[in-house]
Amino acid sequence: MCVIIKREPNVTIPSDMLDIACDINAHGWGIAWAAKKKLHFEYSIKNPNDPKEVADQLQKLKDHRVFLHLRHATVGGIISDNLHP
Repeated sequence: MCVIIKREPNVTIPSDMLDIACDINAHGWGIAWAAKKKLHFEYSIKNPNDPKEVADQLQKLKDHRVFLHLRHATVGGIISDNLHP
């Protein structure tokens, strides 16, 4: 089962929690955020997920509310089409 995290602006997810979430949900990630009245998305299909890569992306978006989806493949392949939010 996947995990989705809603992270508010200027909130840091503790690294140990992000490490565990990336380890358990290791089959890619996607981040969504809004800026300038548009939705934006960033994805990574690395397997396993790299918690540092996720943390770096979250840091770049520190001023935004983001929705982070960490995937654990149960149905469907480990492909970019399954990396939502």
